[in-house]
Amino acid sequence: MEEYWKHGVAIQLLRQYNLPQPTTLGLAIHIVTQTIRNTMTIFEKIKAVFDGDSDANSNNEVVNLEQSISDLESQIGAIKLEAASKEESLQDMIKAEKRKSQQYESDLVSAENKRSSINHELENTRLGRQNAETYVEQAEASARDLSGMAVTDRLWLDAEVSRRALIINETSKKSKSDMAQIHRRGTAKW
Repeated sequence: MEEYWKHGVAIQLLRQYNLPQPTTLGLAIHIVTQTIRNTMTIFEKIKAVFDGDSDANSNNEVVNLEQSISDLESQIGAIKLEAASKEESLQDMIKAEKRKSQQYESDLVSAENKRSSINHELENTRLGRQNAETYVEQAEASARDLSGMAVTDRLWLDAEVSRRALIINETSKKSKSDMAQIHRRGTAKW
């Protein structure tokens, strides 16, 4: 319960002196602890002033109290500057981490795009290889067909040449025999 009360006093003091709200637990604890210590010291001095009997002692205590208040205000100012500096530093670190995060996200997107591109190229290469294999198979089948047709054509051509040679031989024999007959008739008529 006492910790909560001290924390509440510290928050009130932070608000009273327009100090920035703490951004980290460590900074908050530091500010609260220093403020509570200084406040307790001032309260003890105020109590001593009211409890004291002599005016001279009282005047010294008032001067000491004013000096303590001045010291406290300068400490609060220093703490305020330190807190602002730490907050700015933390904000800079947050910005740097955000930039890193954005760069990592950008790198990740770039890597995913590259991977997608490589997968696409790989798929195209695989399809190209399949097409090439199909083309080679078709070319080999076509070559076999052409080879078979060439053999068939060669056989037919050889058979045709042989048939025509026989026809020519027969025609030639018949022509010779017809010529011999014509020649005999012609000689017989003379």
